[in-house]
Amino acid sequence: MNRSVFIAFFCFAGALFAADPPKPNEKPEKPKKQNIPRYLQMDYGPFLSLSITDTPKAKYDNNTGFIAGDVVPRGLLIKLSDDWSTGLVFDMDLCRLAYAWTGAPPNWRGIIFDGEHGLGAQLGAPPIFKTPYAPGWADSTGSFKDPRPDIIKPLAPPGPLPRSWAKYKGLYRHADQIILSYTVGPTPILEMPALETIDASKIFSRTFHISPSSTQMSLSVAQSKGDASVQNKILTTGDLHIAAAGAPPGSKLELNPDNNIIFRIPPHTTPLIFKLLLSTSSLDSFASSPKPIDLSTLTHGGPAQYPQTITTKGILSTSKEPYVVDNLTLPTENPWHSWIRPGGFDFFADGTRAALCTWSGDVWIVSGIDDTLQKLTWKRFATGLHQPLGLKIVNDIIYTVGHDQITRFHDLNNDGEADFYENFNNDWELTSAFHAFCFDLQTDPDGNFFFAFGSPVRAGGPGFHNITTHHGSILKISKDGSKLERYATGFRAPNGMCVSPTGQVTIGDNEGSWVPKVPLHWIKPGSFNGVVTSAHMPLKSTDVKADISEMPKPLCWFPKNYDNSNGDQVWVTSDNWGPFKGDMLHLSYGTSSLFKVMMEEVNGQMQGGVVKFPLKFTSSAMRGRFNPRDGQLYIAGLSGWQSNASKDGGLDRVRYTNKPVLMPTSLRATAAGIQITFTNPIDSKSASDPDNYSVEIWNYKWTSTYGSGDYSTMSESESTGKKKAEGHDPLPVKSASISADGKSIFLQLPDIKPCNQMHILIKLKTPDGKPLNTEIYNTIHNLGPP
Repeated sequence: MNRSVFIAFFCFAGALFAADPPKPNEKPEKPKKQNIPRYLQMDYGPFLSLSITDTPKAKYDNNTGFIAGDVVPRGLLIKLSDDWSTGLVFDMDLCRLAYAWTGAPPNWRGIIFDGEHGLGAQLGAPPIFKTPYAPGWADSTGSFKDPRPDIIKPLAPPGPLPRSWAKYKGLYRHADQIILSYTVGPTPILEMPALETIDASKIFSRTFHISPSSTQMSLSVAQSKGDASVQNKILTTGDLHIAAAGAPPGSKLELNPDNNIIFRIPPHTTPLIFKLLLSTSSLDSFASSPKPIDLSTLTHGGPAQYPQTITTKGILSTSKEPYVVDNLTLPTENPWHSWIRPGGFDFFADGTRAALCTWSGDVWIVSGIDDTLQKLTWKRFATGLHQPLGLKIVNDIIYTVGHDQITRFHDLNNDGEADFYENFNNDWELTSAFHAFCFDLQTDPDGNFFFAFGSPVRAGGPGFHNITTHHGSILKISKDGSKLERYATGFRAPNGMCVSPTGQVTIGDNEGSWVPKVPLHWIKPGSFNGVVTSAHMPLKSTDVKADISEMPKPLCWFPKNYDNSNGDQVWVTSDNWGPFKGDMLHLSYGTSSLFKVMMEEVNGQMQGGVVKFPLKFTSSAMRGRFNPRDGQLYIAGLSGWQSNASKDGGLDRVRYTNKPVLMPTSLRATAAGIQITFTNPIDSKSASDPDNYSVEIWNYKWTSTYGSGDYSTMSESESTGKKKAEGHDPLPVKSASISADGKSIFLQLPDIKPCNQMHILIKLKTPDGKPLNTEIYNTIHNLGPP
């Protein structure tokens, strides 16, 4: 019985059996409905990737991010019982079986489960056995000494072992069997953990398929529990018994000088197939253990585990506006209680199908995307991922990015489900920090991959935990997945980015320490973008003191009411989406909004502003893609925290109805004033009245504190030598003029000057007399010629 069914049954039975029996002629009370959290109902599949510690009820230190015990940042939990009461943890960084447990499910704590900030998942019972926090296999010299630099004490060294030592390659799923694939030196290895129950004895088994090796190999099996003795080829230490079944001649279980149990494997010219058995139960059961199987037979695809499909019906907008929002109804009700909170999506080449990943670890494929949306068919494709918040389809192959890795998925038998979860790249240094997400997944014209890796924000928002080499960076991965490099640095929590059709990278960020308000950055390779703690380069500024000359100059800043937490950007590549082809759009996760970006380059510096589309989305606006079939914009989003999204998740289509669009489309800041161009002509009389405009400007303070207030642009000498005043500076509009084609207005502003934020409020009319009210928020770094 799986855990969700057990909890539901127990709650129902408890209410039923505890009630007094009904009296004659009295209707029995209906059992009270139990509110079981969604994360406890969800069937995650036979494995789940996440950060975990072996210490139940571990303490969390918000200053250091330290969690007691053996913390595995790239943990792979493999379920060995239906209710998760028995299982083990594989450490993908060290290629070691970290620990095994039985007796209780893990404590599902953390941001994706119960929403808690700080602590993550913990074992619910102490480990039955564990291995040392060190490489799971010795190097070519026989050493188990961890080669990674211990740079973030008191946390463990981050990141994977060198590829020349050992490398996790991915996992095969065959029904509920998980076959791990990794290399030790040049030698490929397959390993399948399992639980064998023989005569009421529970035996943890590790079946291996090891390719030929010209050198001796040494495997870390367990920490000893005291003295070790060997009898009848069974090694006993404390209450733990270990044996090898089908082991090759010359192999040996032994206690090494560090008091750990090691299995020595001699050189061999043919593949080895054997298994290790570990148990605290009777020794007699070992003799009844089944013969080890050839794991290579399980690497060609297994039977479909999610054959059911879910059909939903989309909702078409009845609005008569130029842009309307249709909803692609998500499969929120499904047999696995999967929590559908979209973290990323993309289209297959035909445009009638898309893949969508969820924050809780699924990938779903939806088909039937057409003009009517009348029959959307959803299929669960993959499970168990570590908070995937980006998805990209390349040559109709799905890639996701999660905390732990970029995963490339392979459906080996074409049954609509992933059979091999390939580790395409996991070279970044990862800690167990709860608030250091891997955001978005994009590719450039050469096929390289890009994503944003956030800084480890402390619970509550201000400050950071220990920064590794890759925190707070845009990371670039080569087309073949073999190389990772930092592309730009200085970010906090950039929930979304973009690479244009020409290769230009843009990104937002989230207000907080060193981020006064949400920026939209126009990225130059190797650039620093504001967060001193994650600069990864020499700066004049320090963690507590800012040198104003290093304050970032984004394309534009956003006031909090417009965007308090960014999504990604998307370039309009379609001829079917109105007058904006070639332009950039910006999405807001925090305010669930879509913006048209207006940009200009003045003296080599990009700057500009945004205008909001008057649209309402099902959830937040976090990820955007244009569909190659219909040329329309699709937007997915979720609600975690710090968003006004009305639902946990949503997938919408922003459809152009071919009606005339009347919106600002370009902006130019000059020494004489502001020129604003619209998509179509506006009413000349209202446009020429300066009273129909209101303009004000202000600045932000760039400091290590959380966010910034709004400050006057006047210097302290201009404000009578007092401390710089908070507030906005109004700019009188001396005159307003309209161009000959009726599309552009010029506002003469005698007091205009560079500013972090400008707000232009516009109240005009259309040529047929209808109200045209809009507003622009923009940033001015340099003023162009009049």
